[in-house]
Amino acid sequence: MKILYVLSFMCGGMAHIWAEYETSVVLSNMSMFSTLPELLACIERTLGDPYQERMVHSQLHTLKMMAGMMVDKYMAKFELLSGRTVYMLEGSPN
Repeated sequence: MKILYVLSFMCGGMAHIWAEYETSVVLSNMSMFSTLPELLACIERTLGDPYQERMVHSQLHTLKMMAGMMVDKYMAKFELLSGRTVYMLEGSPN
């Protein structure tokens, strides 16, 4: 029921077409996913921005300390961006 509920909110464009198809698959008991996290991961893979990581890499590359910027603000921005990539910091847990 949660899966059908989420699919019902997908309106407009390719998301709507994809959701209609997935709804029919779910209703015919032939769905590839059985949990909400599986559905959300599938939505991200199918409809997510394929260039998001490239954009974040670019933002990390241009991130610099500016005059008057506090270190904690810089580190917060760095950690926010690096958390959106597959980069691993040296010494961080795998």
